[in-house]
Formats: sequence, structure tokens, C-alpha cells
Amino acid sequence: MLSRLLTISRPVLWINTIGTTLMGVWLTGSLWNWNALVILVWV
Repeated sequence: MLSRLLTISRPVLWINTIGTTLMGVWLTGSLWNWNALVILVWV
């Protein structure tokens, strides 16, 4: 049961953290900016 819970929570975790950050950086137009790269690496 625990492995099933981890399998379900992994995509949700990605969408809530990295996906949101990447979308915000892309919408501001600074996806290829070095300052944005630091934020993405930190997340």
C-alpha cells in the first residue's frame, strides 16, 4: 500500500513544485535567463 501511495504522490509533487516554478518562469519570459536557472536548480 505504501508503494502505491508513493507512486500516486510523485506526479502530484512534481506538478505542485517543479511544474509550477517552470511554468511561472516560462510565462515571465525568463526561461533562458541565468538567474532563472539558479531558481530551477534550487527547486
